[in-house]
Amino acid sequence: MTTKRKRTYGRGTIEARGPGVWVVRLSHRTDPATGKRVREARTVRGTWRDAERVLAARLQAQDTAGPTPTTVGRLTLDAWVRQHIAAAPLAPRTRADNLRIWTTYSTPALRSTALRDVTTAMLDAFVARLRERVSERTGRPLAPRTIALAFNVIRAALSAAVRQNVLPANPARGVTVKGGAAVSRAGQALSPDEMARFLAHDPAHRLHALWTVAAYTGARPGEILALRWEDADLDAGVLHIRRALVRVGKAMYYAPCKAGSARRVPLAPAGLEALRRHRTRQVEERLKLGEGWVDSALIFTSEVGSALDHNNVADLFRARLKATKVPAIRWYDLRHSFGSSLIAAGVDVKSVAQLMGHADVALTLRHYIHPDATAHRAAVARLPWAGASASSRTS
Repeated sequence: MTTKRKRTYGRGTIEARGPGVWVVRLSHRTDPATGKRVREARTVRGTWRDAERVLAARLQAQDTAGPTPTTVGRLTLDAWVRQHIAAAPLAPRTRADNLRIWTTYSTPALRSTALRDVTTAMLDAFVARLRERVSERTGRPLAPRTIALAFNVIRAALSAAVRQNVLPANPARGVTVKGGAAVSRAGQALSPDEMARFLAHDPAHRLHALWTVAAYTGARPGEILALRWEDADLDAGVLHIRRALVRVGKAMYYAPCKAGSARRVPLAPAGLEALRRHRTRQVEERLKLGEGWVDSALIFTSEVGSALDHNNVADLFRARLKATKVPAIRWYDLRHSFGSSLIAAGVDVKSVAQLMGHADVALTLRHYIHPDATAHRAAVARLPWAGASASSRTS
């Protein structure tokens, strides 16, 4: 079959391939990775005018963003997302989490799609499938938070592609993920009686002071595991929280606290007493072990003085909950119990935010204030005219 070709003087061509089928071709600069000139070809079904519109749109994108070989090469969405995660200015743990999320929740079809061919409709369908997906761990549908995290990884990578002139527009901008705001999941707070049982159990345990410090400071697990004796001013009754122990895979390292969360937390008498007993015990353990002791600077260590593994401590925490018949919660929820109890006791929100290392009181308001029906009735009863209305009806 004889084909018709329209030349555009170096600005692309349109070639007829059959009734209502056209191939739009463009030539781009040399790809520095391969040393070869990159050419783009797109099949258009419709009229000649439709093919001309596609060519005009591609030329406009090239003129606006510059010739970008990666846009028209065989770069897949999977390759781009992984490249973005590796190059983005992320903390090591966040980088590992994003890669795990992408690997776990992306589909083979999505991963193999060429970056240039990703569409809003395709991402809408991806989110819809995630809403129907069942978690292998819980047997329940994925939480909105999980869906949002999976989508945010893709959106961030596509945003980077636009900033780097690899894509002319971000197809993720037209996708709405409801109910999955990127905030920490709500925790469960222990009641005063439950906390008392938890802290009173097995006071001779070598990590009893760890649970006491967690309950009386609201520190994050990683912050507690990173505490050094130089951070504890037992005479002044103050604990300085400056760093956190972070685990990424099998590797552990110390990192500064989250931005704005380094702080001084006063220790209650129970916390001070627990730390003093713990220091005495640790000195005895270190003297008994001798040169085999690893790090004498850490407050909470293993039996040989090394840093504690978060997962191992979490196992001990769950065993302690079971022994005290306290409802199963996360170790992190001791922090939630601290914040919620202070709010319930009438401590002002700004003070609670400072004690917990929140840079913004909005985070404290969102996660640590849980008014119930009793609190609502008490609030309404405090209206200045509430008493006056009642007395007027009886007079």
